Amino acid sequence: MPLIALMQYSAPSDVPLPPGTNSRDFWINLLDSRPNHIHLAADSASSLRISDGVIVVVDCLECIPFQTESLIWKALAEGVKPVLVLNNVDRLIELKKEEDPEEVFRTLSRSIDGLNCIISTFVDSPSVIGGDGDSWALSPEKGNVVFASSREGWAFTIGHFARIHAPRFGLDPEQMTHRLWGENYYDPVARKWKTDQSGEGGKPLPRFFTQFIIEPMCKLRSSLMAGDLTKV
Repeated sequence: MPLIALMQYSAPSDVPLPPGTNSRDFWINLLDSRPNHIHLAADSASSLRISDGVIVVVDCLECIPFQTESLIWKALAEGVKPVLVLNNVDRLIELKKEEDPEEVFRTLSRSIDGLNCIISTFVDSPSVIGGDGDSWALSPEKGNVVFASSREGWAFTIGHFARIHAPRFGLDPEQMTHRLWGENYYDPVARKWKTDQSGEGGKPLPRFFTQFIIEPMCKLRSSLMAGDLTKV
């Protein structure tokens, strides 16, 4: 598997480091894993044996290809935990924001569930090294799911937004992280959190993820596309 890039990355000072990590400098090897050469399987296994982690990039608008399943299996067999990058979120927003912003969440959630289904099946295999299903699971709350747009050049985890919104709601970033995904809704009238959409007076509440991440992103993108920098 040919090495196509070697780059150094320094984590920003405001980003928490993983447990047991003392340096903010990381070396990242980018490998060509496209299924267009005959030695893909052998080269993938060899690369994973000397890797600390693997980043799985998935198009959130498409089904998970079999080749991706195969590479995840090899990673689990070598005890290398994956990090999921859901790419093309910008295209998803463009397609779904007018129809139903909630559909953005549902589409992203289905992609994550699909990968977790593959992982849970493979983790039960005796060839997987260590861990149980929960420790291998992909979840935005755990910080191992990244939402990205390669076309527009941005990416984020919900931890980024948790650090922004936590002071406003009197929570610490870890608590806010768990509020930003799943069945979590905030009722501004009753000033309390709910796990269903029923608000005061019967008005349906927007999902917290949709309200505080997707909708602001839609407004920001619309302002930039229109050249209205006063709203940025």
